[in-house]
Amino acid sequence: MRLPAQPFGLLLPLLVLSLMTFLGYTQWALDGWDSMAYIYAGRQLANGQGLAMTDPNNASIGPYFGLSGYRLRREPGPRLYLTFPPGFPLLLALAQVLADTPDAAFAVVPLLALLTAVATFALAKTLFDVWVGWAAVALLVFTPTFLTFATAPWSDVPATAFILAGVVLFVKAQRTNLARRAAFLGALAGLCIGYSGFTRTVSLLAGPALLAYGWYYQRRQITHPANSAFAVLWGLGTLGVLIFNRVYYGGWLASGYTFENSGYNWPFFSLSYALGPSPAGGYSLIAAAQTLARDFSLLLVPAVLGLGTMPRQAAILLVGVGGALVAPYSIYAFAPTGINARFLLPAYPLLALAVAYGLSWIVGRLAPCYRDMALLVTTTLSVLVLLQPWTSLERLAERNRNYARMAASIQELIADTPPDAVFLAYSLGDLLFFYGGRSVLYYRHMSRPERPDGSSRPVEERLTEAVDKLLARGTPVYFVDDTQPSLWNVSSILRRHYQLRLYRTDPPIYQVERLASGEGRIAPFTLLGFIGSSRS
Repeated sequence: MRLPAQPFGLLLPLLVLSLMTFLGYTQWALDGWDSMAYIYAGRQLANGQGLAMTDPNNASIGPYFGLSGYRLRREPGPRLYLTFPPGFPLLLALAQVLADTPDAAFAVVPLLALLTAVATFALAKTLFDVWVGWAAVALLVFTPTFLTFATAPWSDVPATAFILAGVVLFVKAQRTNLARRAAFLGALAGLCIGYSGFTRTVSLLAGPALLAYGWYYQRRQITHPANSAFAVLWGLGTLGVLIFNRVYYGGWLASGYTFENSGYNWPFFSLSYALGPSPAGGYSLIAAAQTLARDFSLLLVPAVLGLGTMPRQAAILLVGVGGALVAPYSIYAFAPTGINARFLLPAYPLLALAVAYGLSWIVGRLAPCYRDMALLVTTTLSVLVLLQPWTSLERLAERNRNYARMAASIQELIADTPPDAVFLAYSLGDLLFFYGGRSVLYYRHMSRPERPDGSSRPVEERLTEAVDKLLARGTPVYFVDDTQPSLWNVSSILRRHYQLRLYRTDPPIYQVERLASGEGRIAPFTLLGFIGSSRS
């Protein structure tokens, strides 16, 4: 017996379940870092403020005040600019404008995760059949890393959605006999891949991989209308990214992480990082393999089998595009593991397709008359036994509870501090700014070069100068000792230059006064020792 070949019979309930899961476990409270910078940037854009944030202390003290994700200084004054490309914040801003509420930003990633699932089905339907598509969607949406970032405001799922939409459109463009339709679909595909580059720059590498597939599919006719139209739009998108980099970051290949913008004085990509250390961890090829093995487990076996048994054109597409998107992160200084496992997400739909086809091939050989039903059952069991989605959902629920508690605790933390207080902080700095409404001296920004030649004064000199200026004008200053040991031994630096005495114990608070006593009474500088986990 074969199930009726109706794509929406079982797909629609699966998509509804997926969307309910994504929205139900969405991370509404933020823990800081990139995700908070994205949300804040979306709000700024929706309010017509561009990619900048403003703090008067940046003009009078130095360019250190704001969120961790705002580290660029384009001109003297109170403004710092977003570290990241604008593609994702623009989507967040659009959602807020259309829905007329800031909360709409939190629904963007779940909706784009759903779009990724739909595009996965569409690609499978075009390359294989609807049941392979259903299996691929089921495997994708419950993969732990995909589920984690389908419920959190990071840019990786949006980039994945645009990449996969571009892949689907490009494949369909190759298969139409109408030249105008092929050119139109190819142009749309190029537009999608081009925009993905404004979300995550590495996404542009899908372009050459797709052109190679188109060249092979059209029997080495690179001038086919689909290929030509795609190349033009993808090329324009790539040129747009390069121009944006030149204007915004200061160089054609510059980013928010290059030395002049971050102080990171080492290469971000190196072949030595694949199997060896880097300043940020390294062993990235090994980490990528471990991440894929952790997420897909034994399903990697049918993935390899699927790639070996599917039509050659499909295998070239999946391996070419997936490999182009994964390869850079296998030699990246920051290994794709833990929070950085998200780097591999653009390849997950393609890998899920390979797994689904491999399972289909296996059950088709074992039970050819019941292939559809057997694939349905096998996929369901694989999700339940190997992916164990309830484990991921429990972890996400705990994540959301913890972040909600952290956000609420900030109000208690600042309750006795004046509105004009300045906090020196690292791990908790973004929370103090976003939820507490306080000015935050994010001293990690002091790693940026001060001068055009790339030189800087020592952090100790820059830090004490900033603190002295704040205290001299009577601004209450607080230091949150939220990493152990503190970054650059900031706690020790402050103890050398200021007098500390216990203010409260839970969390530990130390009131700090200037050592010089002949200058009259100076507004106290308070040290809050909040013991937390180190994060770079």
